[in-house]
Amino acid sequence: MSHDLEAPAYVFAAITGRVAVSSHYLSGERIYLQYSRYSYGDEMDLNASWPWGTPLVAGSNVLQQGPYSGKTPDENIVRMQADITF
Repeated sequence: MSHDLEAPAYVFAAITGRVAVSSHYLSGERIYLQYSRYSYGDEMDLNASWPWGTPLVAGSNVLQQGPYSGKTPDENIVRMQADITF
């Protein structure tokens, strides 16, 4: 959880749960399923800029431009991961 009491509009929090399933059949396989729920302050958006037009985060105007620029980041994230050991 991020805390910035001087700029509460930029505070965010994330809650994450993860399930792991593993097998010991011939090798060690593991499959993970993870869900994260994000909560953002009022001013959190992609490619944010200062009132005078410069990027709030250096380089974000290069990495986060396009149709989602200025939109709120995703709130629900699902991740699936697998690994195998021999």
